[in-house]
Amino acid sequence: MKKSSIFTLSLIAASTNVLAEKYVPIVSTPVYLESSKLTCRQWKTPDNKEITDWCDASASVHVRVNVEQMRSIASVNQAGITTPDAKIVRFIVDEDTGGTGIHLVDELKQGNYWFESWAHRYTYIGPFVDSYDLWVKPVNGYKPNKIKDFPRNENKNYEHREAHGVSIGINGTAGSEVGGDGPKSSSQVGGSFSISNEKTLVFNTKEYEIVNKSSLSNFEVSFKRALTSCEEMYTETLKCAYWDALWGTGFVFDKRKFSPIAYANFKPNYEVVYEAPVSQKGRTDFELGIRFNFKVRFGSVLPSPIWAVYSPYGEGVGSSSVIKQKVRIDWDHPLFSPEAHVSLQSLSANNLCLDVNGNNKDVSGAKCLGGWNQIWGLDKKERYHSRSAPDRCLAVMPDNTVAVDDCNNSLAQKWVWQNGQLTSRYADGTNNSYVLNIIEGDKIGVVAAEKADKSKWKPILHKIKL
Repeated sequence: MKKSSIFTLSLIAASTNVLAEKYVPIVSTPVYLESSKLTCRQWKTPDNKEITDWCDASASVHVRVNVEQMRSIASVNQAGITTPDAKIVRFIVDEDTGGTGIHLVDELKQGNYWFESWAHRYTYIGPFVDSYDLWVKPVNGYKPNKIKDFPRNENKNYEHREAHGVSIGINGTAGSEVGGDGPKSSSQVGGSFSISNEKTLVFNTKEYEIVNKSSLSNFEVSFKRALTSCEEMYTETLKCAYWDALWGTGFVFDKRKFSPIAYANFKPNYEVVYEAPVSQKGRTDFELGIRFNFKVRFGSVLPSPIWAVYSPYGEGVGSSSVIKQKVRIDWDHPLFSPEAHVSLQSLSANNLCLDVNGNNKDVSGAKCLGGWNQIWGLDKKERYHSRSAPDRCLAVMPDNTVAVDDCNNSLAQKWVWQNGQLTSRYADGTNNSYVLNIIEGDKIGVVAAEKADKSKWKPILHKIKL
């Protein structure tokens, strides 16, 4: 049984008014691997004559994968930890938000499928999961390198709780808040701080071992049942068999050797981190998947002159359910820009922000809505990059209007903050100093500083989100 679809992470920027929310340019998007009313079609008996649904169409999967996209800049924190200059994507299923897990049945079914007497009968137990397989892998486009994954290979009865995170460098000032002032000077732009975005991963694998089969770009981990059919019996008085009284009413397999994670609820946790160079363009389609393979065990109770002999008698195998999703990462997306994300809002007019008009180069004033066409980033060269076209910068035109143009080192693209005014270094052969000003209505341009009447602006930090 398979279920698959594709999600494209199309992101916009939005203004938020959450009190004291720290500015952290990480976009987190949940992706759900889920399905309900799943069946467990398997042989009813070991003679393979009839198939039945051992789960009664009640199996379900609900796993929430958080896809986190972020840009890190090179920095060194007080602890001496160096952060990379890279584009980073993290896939994480954690303890707190990982979903309700994988469910087959509330209780294992155990009984006799053929009965002549207590000393001569055939038994069953199931359904249970033999292996939970989980993976994250790039399937189309650029294949980034995987720099970290968890869990590692572990034996059964592995118990572990640990905070996992990725440290990134952020352009700006530590403690900055969403809605607060963005960088205004080269020193603020050149400064950086680092954070570690940590989540808690928890493992208690009981009778399952962890097998990590990951490679350079692919993450694949399996939780495999580590008990054999012989080990699942009540006891072993003979080689893979035991005896009991002829009137005994027990079963071949010990139900207590099947923990609830085998059938009732299994909550996987994992973390996978990919890194791409800052120059990387294009897209990557990642496939996220879950497969669980379920079994049923059969046993025999056969009479002998003195005892009834209990032993395994085959199993129903080979059945599985697969659930997949695809996630597209756009490495060209402005969320991967290194500069702090800000809007340029007028303090001389109500609710007016600097806005790039559609797909052309024109810049004007518009109602502050927080779209990417209103988000900018100040770099070390005093240029404001447009987030609607990151390779274009805010520039003064020869007619003193403003537009976005291919970024270069022209003075017409350099801006400095002075007393709440955004002053251009544009030189036209006069001694005039030009500042950004509302000319009329939504028309924006530069005017000589002494003639400016609507020239107060503020760079406001934005949280980027869906």
